[in-house]
Amino acid sequence: MTKDSYFEMCEMLGTEPVDDEIPVEYEDFCLDVQEALGIYSKLRDEWDTMNGVYMGKNYVGLVDLLELLEVPVEDRRTQFELIGIIDGHRSKAIADAKPKSK
Repeated sequence: MTKDSYFEMCEMLGTEPVDDEIPVEYEDFCLDVQEALGIYSKLRDEWDTMNGVYMGKNYVGLVDLLELLEVPVEDRRTQFELIGIIDGHRSKAIADAKPKSK
């Protein structure tokens, strides 16, 4: 759901928008996070092919990406940490979506 559709829904229902329920859009993130998301999407996923378990992103080539995108050296640690946070949330979401075996 987009922000616009959320606000339309609230208007149709006659309710006030709740800050915690307003969907976040890409443009809402600061530039560092937008850049980290772009870099993250270019990194290769690693999967345990025997069990179908997501193991995280493969960081091989990360330095090359940072250089290619001309990320200043002083910002690279921040980008690395943001990518780790993003991958942690994605890993959790994938694990939570996987059906639990009994």
